[in-house]
Amino acid sequence: MSKVTKNPSKSTRNSSARSTGSSATARHIRPKSSNVKSTGSKQSIPEKPKKGLEWTLPAYSVCPKSKGGLNWEAIQKKMTRRNAPEGEDIKQIKVVLKELVNKKIPVHDYITLISPYTADNGTELRSVFTEDIQTFQRMVKKVYDTMTQDVSDVLMNDQVAAVQFYQERYDLMMDKMMRAINEIYSMAPEFDFEKYYQLKSDYLETIFPLPEKVEHDTDTLEMRKRQEAYHRLQWLRNEGERMSEENKRLQARLNLLKNQQEIEQIAAQEVQAVVEAQRIELEKAENKMRDQLDQLNEDVERSIIESEDQEVRSKNDTYLVDATTARAKEDTLGKKNKPSQKQREGWVNNTAREMETTFTKEAVASESTARGRPPNLRKMRKKDPDHSYHPAATAAGPSAPRDTIIERSTVTNRKRRTGPTPSQSGRRGLATRDAWR
Repeated sequence: MSKVTKNPSKSTRNSSARSTGSSATARHIRPKSSNVKSTGSKQSIPEKPKKGLEWTLPAYSVCPKSKGGLNWEAIQKKMTRRNAPEGEDIKQIKVVLKELVNKKIPVHDYITLISPYTADNGTELRSVFTEDIQTFQRMVKKVYDTMTQDVSDVLMNDQVAAVQFYQERYDLMMDKMMRAINEIYSMAPEFDFEKYYQLKSDYLETIFPLPEKVEHDTDTLEMRKRQEAYHRLQWLRNEGERMSEENKRLQARLNLLKNQQEIEQIAAQEVQAVVEAQRIELEKAENKMRDQLDQLNEDVERSIIESEDQEVRSKNDTYLVDATTARAKEDTLGKKNKPSQKQREGWVNNTAREMETTFTKEAVASESTARGRPPNLRKMRKKDPDHSYHPAATAAGPSAPRDTIIERSTVTNRKRRTGPTPSQSGRRGLATRDAWR
């Protein structure tokens, strides 16, 4: 009934769409009478379109569906499940699924448990299960048939090779046996193998009886001895010729191996010479690059020292300008009373002088280290101040004078007047260098 009711609605929708499309086409094509003014004999001039007019689609603007594509509506109808089919117990299915949580059972057992509560008694599940099994069987057959075929081919080839091997051995032994039988029949044409297997030595004595002892004269014995010696001599000659041929063959093989060894030694020497030449070239290149690296390091250190020197000089100039400006302001404000005691040198000058000394020592030390010789430094005595501008440093009173040894470079011979170390005294007291900035 649902299919029967759906088709008319679809036809009505199509007819309504066609009617709306035709009306839209008519509206789109038919000019409006309000847009044209008719003035007697004068030519009609069309008016400009008003703003805010709605845009309408022309007729049949919907793209047609491709006939060869997927029927998405049928798929959607097939997948959509609005109501449970008759005979299906969803509650019991949920109970079974809850009982099977974290349990492993075979698929056919699961189908057996679920099928009584389905609408078709598990027919669809069994068909899907059967289809999956068939797919797996086809896959396994496709994979393992090739493997078994390869293994069977290898085994068959081995079996054929073994049969051929034993057939060759059988033919060889059969040939030897037939040769021996022919030789036996040539010496004894009436030889019977059955009697030989039964009697053996007695049968041989009957066929080949031993002759009676016959007394031989001395000439016959000498002749036999000479004959034996002759045969032995012939055998020794043949053996000597064979050994000489074997010796020649081995000598030729030895000469060939010696020639091959000489060729390989020459090739190895050539390769070693090439490797040695490459090693020498690489060592030269390494030394050249090391010299370039040393030169670059010296240039970098020199540039760093120059940049630090320029930075220190710019800071000193800034400090001096600030100090001069502050002193000029104090003079303009009317501070005319000069102190009776001797004025101490400013903290800016002391700091600048000390920073310059430190940078000079570091530059000399780095330059001497780069050149491979120790820095040429001499000792200079420096006396610590007795007091500090910071109250925490002079709370316990002035300390006893003491001498400290510092390193001084030989770059300058001008004696400088040393002042208080900024890390010990001064306006900033015992503060570290990081706290100045």
